[in-house]
Amino acid sequence: MRMDVAVRNAAEEDMRPVFELANDPDVRRFSCTGGGILWDDHVGWFRRRIADEACLFLVIEAGGAFAGQIRFDVDGDEAVVSIGLHAQWRGKGVARPALAGALSLLKGRFPEVRRVAAFIKPVNEASLRFFQECGFCPVGVTRVRECEVRRYEYAV
Repeated sequence: MRMDVAVRNAAEEDMRPVFELANDPDVRRFSCTGGGILWDDHVGWFRRRIADEACLFLVIEAGGAFAGQIRFDVDGDEAVVSIGLHAQWRGKGVARPALAGALSLLKGRFPEVRRVAAFIKPVNEASLRFFQECGFCPVGVTRVRECEVRRYEYAV
């Protein structure tokens, strides 16, 4: 059965599902920001992100249901991608078409972007494989906040 996957701009009504996703134990384990996120902190962060002109904040929908989020933070000709998928949608073929759709939207909104970077903890083997399968190339190891990550790049 083919699943319909779509991406759309995040909106105020997505605040709660994005909060719940951000506090998923696996999402926290693979994040460089550590422990759980408090609701009040999330509200301010979420509103700043959806209003930020240098941020493309998208929601992934699968079969019409919230499935996750993809965010691009743009700085000049580079965008940094962040993807979070709800546990029930992991391994179901949702992430690849969502990323493809999100990259298309990124190119339309930010034509100056020439490369997309992903920063992935080495223990997150599924994400390392996913980004490589999607055409991202490993370019080295760096630090984000307090953690060592692998940097992958994709030429747009």
